[in-house]
Amino acid sequence: MLIPLLIQIYNTPTGYVPSGFISGGFDYATFIAKMKWGAAGHWTYINRYTTECTEPAPIYGFYLLLGHISKWTGLSVIWVYHLARSLIGALCLISLWGFLKTNTKSKTWLAFLLVITCMAGYWEYFDSVLNTKVAKMDLFLQAKVGTAFLTYPHYLVDLLAFLSIFHAYLADIPARRRICLSAIAGFLFSAVHVFLMAIILIPLIHGLLNKRTKEALQVVIPSMIAALPLTIIQYLAFTHIEWLRVWRDATATQFVSPLILLLAIHGVTGLLAWYKIVSEIKKLSFWSIWVLTASVMAYAMPLANRTEYIFFLAIPLGILASEVVEKIIGWLEERKNPTLTVIGVTLLLLLTSGYSILWMIPIFKADKTVTGKYPNYLPMEYVDTLANLDNEQAIVLCDTYTGNFMPAWTIKLKPYCAHPMETLNYEEKRKKVDAFYKGELPQLPEQIGAKYIIYEDFLAENDYGKLHDILGEPFIKGKHIAVWKRR
Repeated sequence: MLIPLLIQIYNTPTGYVPSGFISGGFDYATFIAKMKWGAAGHWTYINRYTTECTEPAPIYGFYLLLGHISKWTGLSVIWVYHLARSLIGALCLISLWGFLKTNTKSKTWLAFLLVITCMAGYWEYFDSVLNTKVAKMDLFLQAKVGTAFLTYPHYLVDLLAFLSIFHAYLADIPARRRICLSAIAGFLFSAVHVFLMAIILIPLIHGLLNKRTKEALQVVIPSMIAALPLTIIQYLAFTHIEWLRVWRDATATQFVSPLILLLAIHGVTGLLAWYKIVSEIKKLSFWSIWVLTASVMAYAMPLANRTEYIFFLAIPLGILASEVVEKIIGWLEERKNPTLTVIGVTLLLLLTSGYSILWMIPIFKADKTVTGKYPNYLPMEYVDTLANLDNEQAIVLCDTYTGNFMPAWTIKLKPYCAHPMETLNYEEKRKKVDAFYKGELPQLPEQIGAKYIIYEDFLAENDYGKLHDILGEPFIKGKHIAVWKRR
């Protein structure tokens, strides 16, 4: 799983440094920034993406820990990030295979393939015709398994928690082992996304419907007890720290039509799975109960980010779809026509998995921008300039794309506007920043107390001439970056 990073390092041009970005968009740099903060010796997090004074909060412990590991080992935060992603990812792949082999009826390789590749696929080609948001919502990474291996290591921790708690319930194992696995899952959920503990409703509902209440309680109770300590700490933080409440509301996932969120973004695999759910509606399997429960929670739970309850919905959808695909393959084989079977199986695999594989190919090459404004590499002078400025606490006025990467490379600099969900009052600040760079709000640096104003043409697309007219000669001028300093 280190291959994309190694290719990126190899292909990075002279005069540039790898950013470590593989996939995942704007959020990647924020997790590197949290690791950077941990490497500086901190065990609590202040909001490094906003200029307001924010008190330390007990959140992002996973990335703060990775930052401390970076400090202890001497490895860069980028290397530690990707080593963690690769090591946890390898454990997840092994665990997923074992989970499917033990707990599903269909062929393990088929279920594994469909779980890993379950995403919107070809529907995005109809977006312009049907005026849908399928292509945009296909970036809803939480629902997918395959993208977790290429994006964020904390998603993989969540995946381990899902596999642990559901294996504990489904597998025929001793009660002591069931309790231990459930406790591990509860702790992992509380360390990353404590709200996902609500998924214990799934084994509870299945247990009640299938006379397995004892096994369900052996899963539910230990997981809740194990999650309790960190849950209490985070609950107290979110109820007493104002900026956390504002930030949590800002991270709410866009509320979209169920037809898009629950059906379209999972492509052909998703449709086959929903067909399977309808066909067994009188006697629902565990996987169908998972899908239906998560779907209801995604629209009914009293949380701003409730759509995230479809986290890893690709698992039950892929499993359900694999049962349908296996039946279709069996029907083809019964026709005793090898050509028809080969063509049919090939089309099935292309429709369910082909697009996802093609989608991942660009990740394995280094480019200035693989996904929008998220670069695989940055100019060396950009990184060096930020390092030279990072010698005192200072507010920086810059384009939001520039600001997004700034906390990942510095400790003392604070961008005025940087990230849609991390920067407090982002929309208001973004409008002011855009106006300033258009020459319409020249007083903004003074109003916000900015010490540095940055222009750069690698990520941003602003007019240097307008800034020069407002601010005069910069005190740093390079090929890609210019910096003005206010006294």
